[in-house]
Amino acid sequence: MAILSDSPSPKRHSVMSFDRFTLVTIRFGKGEQQQEFVVHESFVSRAEFFRRALNGSWIESRDRVDSLPEDDPETFALYMTFLYTGKLPRDDTVTPVDSDEWQTRCDYDYLDMAFIYGMAEKLQDINTKNAVVRCIFETVDKRDKQGSRCLPPGSAIRVFYDTTVDSSPIRRLLPAMWSTVDKSALTDDLDDLPKLFLA
Repeated sequence: MAILSDSPSPKRHSVMSFDRFTLVTIRFGKGEQQQEFVVHESFVSRAEFFRRALNGSWIESRDRVDSLPEDDPETFALYMTFLYTGKLPRDDTVTPVDSDEWQTRCDYDYLDMAFIYGMAEKLQDINTKNAVVRCIFETVDKRDKQGSRCLPPGSAIRVFYDTTVDSSPIRRLLPAMWSTVDKSALTDDLDDLPKLFLA
């Protein structure tokens, strides 16, 4: 009994290429501070920015090298980690023992999400922005032993607003999340929060 029929198999659309020629180099920073990332084109091409740079008549397309001298390499590493794994870079084997540890973990998760979302917004990567929003909904549903929700802290809210444009959907989501909670519950100084968030 044959496992596969003799008929031609359907073409797969989701198989990625791991050919060494599909690697691209992305440089961050300038001079001695410059860092290089070698990544698969199929991952970075999810972003419209890289898709256009690597598939046009641009020099980046020919040389397979792109430069973002003003961007933070650590933020890009966080973004690429999320692209490759679909997860935030945290150790899920460690369980917070008290409410303070739990809140600290939530705060860092939201900061990571804010940096990833901001990079995805800059690179025009809609799929990653949507994935971050799904992570936000999963995180906000978490509760500590006292039943407190895990809401974005002021530090993450500032990053979300500093790295997105006024029309970004995340700027409607964040105030809506806090609309059922007294904003004075934000531990950060309210004066440092974006005015559009407080409106």
